[in-house]
Amino acid sequence: MGTYEDKFKPAQANWQPNGVGGITIVFVNMPNSSNYLHWRRDGNMLQIIGGLVASGAFSFYPNLLLPVGITIDESLIVADQNALGTAFAIITGNRKGGVVHFFAGANAVRFTGDSANNGIWSPSKPAVWASGDQLGFSFSVPIVEWA
Repeated sequence: MGTYEDKFKPAQANWQPNGVGGITIVFVNMPNSSNYLHWRRDGNMLQIIGGLVASGAFSFYPNLLLPVGITIDESLIVADQNALGTAFAIITGNRKGGVVHFFAGANAVRFTGDSANNGIWSPSKPAVWASGDQLGFSFSVPIVEWA
């Protein structure tokens, strides 16, 4: 059980690969030839780093879906406005900066553009996605079950 103090310390785990420890993050609308994703718990926060190499055009808004059993704590996020972290894309050799945002009601996160190309990333934003293009991201999100 640990000491009294241990019960109130934020739990911090080592980085785990996707699919380990009951946490599997799903890449949605993002066909890819390779991907990497690591996660860890830090108190009530789920920290995620990852990326992919596209194997073709994205079919719809790309997002990351959290698994059943862990829920984004919406009470700590202002609907679709709080930046959770950063994203970047390399599309036809051009680097595009972005932000990871909470996708309200979906237990997922989405990517939005920088000031030069604002809006939710899609098959044509921040540019037309194609095979070989890259996406990277790093973010933290509060989890209800870990509060």
